[in-house]
Amino acid sequence: MLKLREEQLTLWHAILPETVRKLPSELAIIDELLDDERFLQAFVTLHPPCKKSGRPTLAVERYLRLMVLKHKYNLGYESLVKEVGDSITWRIFCRIAIDEKMPDPSTLIYARKRYGDKIVEDINAALVKQCEEKAILKTRKFRTDTTVVESDIHHPTDATLLQDGVKVMTRIIQKIRKVASHAVQGFEDRTVEVKKQILSIAKVLRRRTKESWEEVG
Repeated sequence: MLKLREEQLTLWHAILPETVRKLPSELAIIDELLDDERFLQAFVTLHPPCKKSGRPTLAVERYLRLMVLKHKYNLGYESLVKEVGDSITWRIFCRIAIDEKMPDPSTLIYARKRYGDKIVEDINAALVKQCEEKAILKTRKFRTDTTVVESDIHHPTDATLLQDGVKVMTRIIQKIRKVASHAVQGFEDRTVEVKKQILSIAKVLRRRTKESWEEVG
């Protein structure tokens, strides 16, 4: 049976002073955003509407807030449960009473597998919609072409990178020679020799044996 919230308040919540119950500014903003019913509705659609009995699930509100902390602070499931359990502020954010037992990490793992990646997409869509309504975010549609076009780019190896370097330097020096030939006196074009060496290396490596790699090395 799907359980959205834990409606019952505890005595601890009532007697805690306001300074303790007040969330830090960043968490307070997230807390307000997550109060939107649309976030919970995303979970409702994943449960059969006819299923009204059986063991209740972990309250969706708690699960969602626990997952926010998990991803925000890059915590593992066990670390998440421990950190939230030890923090009054995080317990308040997750709507878990101070004297209440924390959910088991395996329960959170099971819930994550059950809800899958689709729930993340639905929650993100609800968040974007909410931000648009509050004028926090302005969005617009755009098209992008992801067609892959073949180009003359070879796999970079040490030898071919050296060959490319020789080609570039030779090309630059040839340009310099046109305007200041005295500055490049003594330079010899080695591109043909380098090309022969590259072809020789490729020929040896085609044997694909240990000896061929040692010979090149």
